[in-house]
Amino acid sequence: MGTNAARLMFVPKSRTPYTDYEDPALDPEVQQAIDKAEAAQADADAALADLDNIAADGVLHQNEKLIVIREYAQLQAEQVGIEAQADGAGLVIEKGNYSGNLAALTSYLGGLSPIWNDTAASTSISRTIWNANWEAVYSARQVLLNAIAQQAREAGMVGATLQFQWDGRPTGLLWPTNTNYAGGTKYSFNATAGQGFIHVLAYDAEGGGPRVGLNGVQVGIMSGPNDSTQWYSFPVTLQAGANEISIWANAADGGSYGGIVVTLGGSGDPEALLGVSAADAKAQAAANAAAEAKTDAAAALLDFSNIAADGKLHPTEKLTAVREYNQILAEQGDIEGQANSYGITTEKTNYSGAITALSSYLSGAGLGNTSTVTSIDRTTWKAKWQAVYSTRQKVLIKIDQIAGARADWEEIYGTNKPEEGATVGATVQERAQIRSMRNTFLEDFSDSNYSQYWTNFSGGYQNFYTSGYLTVGGGAARLTNHVSMYHAEKIPFDPSKLYRIETRVYMYAAGDADRTMYAGLAGYDNTGTACNATGADTMSSQHYVLAAGLNIVGQNWQKLVAYVKGNASGNAEYSGVRGANHIGNPAKLQNKVRFIAPIFYCNYPAKTGDTLIDYIKIDVVEVQDQRNLPMIQSGIASLPTSSALSGSDDGSTAKITIAAHSVQFGFGIVNYNSGSITGLSFSTKYYVYCDDPGTQGGAVTYYATTNIYQLAASTWRRGIGTITTPSNGGGTTVPRDPGALLQALGCAKVYLRTTAKAET
Repeated sequence: MGTNAARLMFVPKSRTPYTDYEDPALDPEVQQAIDKAEAAQADADAALADLDNIAADGVLHQNEKLIVIREYAQLQAEQVGIEAQADGAGLVIEKGNYSGNLAALTSYLGGLSPIWNDTAASTSISRTIWNANWEAVYSARQVLLNAIAQQAREAGMVGATLQFQWDGRPTGLLWPTNTNYAGGTKYSFNATAGQGFIHVLAYDAEGGGPRVGLNGVQVGIMSGPNDSTQWYSFPVTLQAGANEISIWANAADGGSYGGIVVTLGGSGDPEALLGVSAADAKAQAAANAAAEAKTDAAAALLDFSNIAADGKLHPTEKLTAVREYNQILAEQGDIEGQANSYGITTEKTNYSGAITALSSYLSGAGLGNTSTVTSIDRTTWKAKWQAVYSTRQKVLIKIDQIAGARADWEEIYGTNKPEEGATVGATVQERAQIRSMRNTFLEDFSDSNYSQYWTNFSGGYQNFYTSGYLTVGGGAARLTNHVSMYHAEKIPFDPSKLYRIETRVYMYAAGDADRTMYAGLAGYDNTGTACNATGADTMSSQHYVLAAGLNIVGQNWQKLVAYVKGNASGNAEYSGVRGANHIGNPAKLQNKVRFIAPIFYCNYPAKTGDTLIDYIKIDVVEVQDQRNLPMIQSGIASLPTSSALSGSDDGSTAKITIAAHSVQFGFGIVNYNSGSITGLSFSTKYYVYCDDPGTQGGAVTYYATTNIYQLAASTWRRGIGTITTPSNGGGTTVPRDPGALLQALGCAKVYLRTTAKAET
């Protein structure tokens, strides 16, 4: 992966993102460093084994198997057709050799272990035996194809003697309509007396009109499928000397014909007999096919030889090397950043230098050219990779050691000493945020080759954008005209977790003003097959939880946010309206979804214009700020800025009026609309509340209860205050004092923490 690719932050590729800390006393950053150091060596060993297999003589690597699978499938696909041609030509020996060698190759491949077409594992092979089996198949195949070509040259005149031919291809002639034999198009020729055939190559001979005649007598009607070209054959008796053919239609049934062939003694092959040049062309076509097969076989055998060769870096092998190299680059910034924060110099310098040396070596080795085979020195190749993984391990261990020392509170003094067990400098709420924000995916388009990691399935084109106004990373994706794309990585989806998806986009004003955007998640089932909002295997109608049909043309940069949690019982449950899938109303993915990936439809449908995407990230969120904390769990986390309640006599019952008011939260002020509650009892103390999922404010429903415990009976419940209604006929009542809200929540006193310290 490149720096733009999705990755697990602080988590090695072979590990599962942490869910619980092994030691609850440790800072999350410390635990992450420990986890990473523990798994790094295993990652390096696995990567080095892959890279060594690439350069190994006699090892069939996973990526190499893709070429083998393709070539073997091609051999199988053509076998039936080739053998059928061999049977038709009576080529018993040549066919037997071809079929036998193909069976021997199948048997040889079937005996390899691990299985030759298992793309999850490498397979050891004998290079000599490997090449011999493939060469035997292609050699026997070539001999058989050459023999078939020779038969084609000799088959034209078998069983018949050519008496006459007229070749009007490719344009052909129209036959006369609404006429008879006399009005038809005539052809004269001399022939030997005897039984023979007239063959006519005609187009759109649907019957009821086109006729063929010989020597003044109709001999047949051309009748076939509409809009098709085929040969029509009619048995005739030829007379010695002059003969005449006529072609016509006795109705308004138009059409054309492109060739006439007359044979004596048998039907022959009219296609082969339609002019000497045509017969030669058919034979030459067979010869060309044989020659092309020979070229293909030579190329395939060269591929197989390179795959088995020591010191040959095959194009498919390069894909694995590129993946490993991009993974190294993707994590380099994080590792160096941690090293800098801990003052680690020597180990970081060695690590950075090893990556630089590897980059220089790979550049000279042509790693980026995936269309050619590159010769390499296996010892040098392995040493360069080993140096990176070795120095990487050392710097991670050093980070682990320093982080562990800082985690030992007894060894820390002064500014490093944590306050009440919290992260240094962080509040309790910030500490909760650090623990809970677990990045699952981040694409910041910092790599100009970002498009390699995205599948574009609709056209349009992409550019790397590096100008200003970016907030994450060093680049953005600039999508011109209709581009539909989804990321290649399938991210495991855990329905028990809450996911937060965020992107930042900008749709230029230039272009079609009515173009729209669809953005969200592509779903996959447990086999990795696409699973859209209705469970269908398609990238259409996916889970557009961020936006569906959104038009923000010319509105500068816009941030789109959505939350997702769980699987629906059937089809996906979400809203395509921007912001509708908030934390209080998270979307549910289709029942079968087990993997997810970001997906965008930009400048839709088939519109012109440009759209920028600054970044797309997916987080697992437990606690972000007060808006993500269930109201009843956040305690006294909000206060109204003014009194909102009043009671009044409403005739036979009492009424409580709630004025429009603002509420102060830690993250800011939320405004609530006015409302009222009627049908209440007189002279009664009521607790007033509302339910507000996601702390959205605005229009909510207000409720009154005489049971204070109802204030804690719902996760997203907020207490408005407490008030006693007036007596029957009494005047307006208001809350007794500004502390009524706190009393309603059951708080007898409020303690404020101070920064004062006790004297010693």
